[in-house]
Amino acid sequence: MRKKVSKLLLLICLVCLVLLNTSHAYAGNPPDPGHSSLTGTEVPADGTTQSNITVVLEDASGNPLTGDTVQLSDSSDSTLVISPSSAVLDASGSATFTATSTTAGTDSIDATDTTTSTTLNSLGQIVFDPVATGTPAPTSVPAPATSPAPTTTTCTTAAPTDAPNLYSVVAVNGTATLYITPPSSTFDSFTISYGLDSNADSYSTNFSQGATSGAVQYTVSSLTPNTTYYFMVRANNGCASGPWSNVRSSSSNTSIPVTGSTDVIYIGLAALLISAGGLGMFVKNR
Repeated sequence: MRKKVSKLLLLICLVCLVLLNTSHAYAGNPPDPGHSSLTGTEVPADGTTQSNITVVLEDASGNPLTGDTVQLSDSSDSTLVISPSSAVLDASGSATFTATSTTAGTDSIDATDTTTSTTLNSLGQIVFDPVATGTPAPTSVPAPATSPAPTTTTCTTAAPTDAPNLYSVVAVNGTATLYITPPSSTFDSFTISYGLDSNADSYSTNFSQGATSGAVQYTVSSLTPNTTYYFMVRANNGCASGPWSNVRSSSSNTSIPVTGSTDVIYIGLAALLISAGGLGMFVKNR
């Protein structure tokens, strides 16, 4: 009898261990655009009727990212209101939001997994239909209606004119450190775009960087180990962005990362050569 109870307890412990390992197996993986989705109901753009949004985030293997926090946004629609501001993905990797807008059109919604700092650009769309208004019977010939001039936001800062040089990518244990030569024009931040193919446009991240003439390095984390990623980078100046750099993969590192002044490197090499020459002359004279 005691042996049967012991075996039963051992079986229960093994089942609990498997369940615990399964629930945490995919923590930290970034969402994959090919396995993730965002859908929303079509509603009028009256600022009141809510579009019901469902977002599902899964990693590259199709595993739900349970417990990750997700935020939705669309910078092109200033009247868009999304509620709640963030949500935690449930066991199926999904979360629900509502949205209203007074601007008719199709909004492309970006989904950001704040747990892994990963943004899926234009993951889904929401359609806001124009609001129909009744027209009373005219008592006289009305004057032609004039449409108000559209309001536009103009960026007044100068964009960087040249692209940075992404000269090295070093991948170690789910991270990739990028080594960047900054552009010669004015900038205050960088945008890194990366993905699993040479388009390098599935994910993006930004970081601030003051003016510098030396090399800049930045580490992207939460990557899938033993997977080749492709990266490119551009410099920004306020609201204006410069051209993209070359694309480099995490398996194509061909140069030694250097973050110091090149003048110091050349002087050090010259000193090494002079020392080697002096040693040769000393051996010869002996």
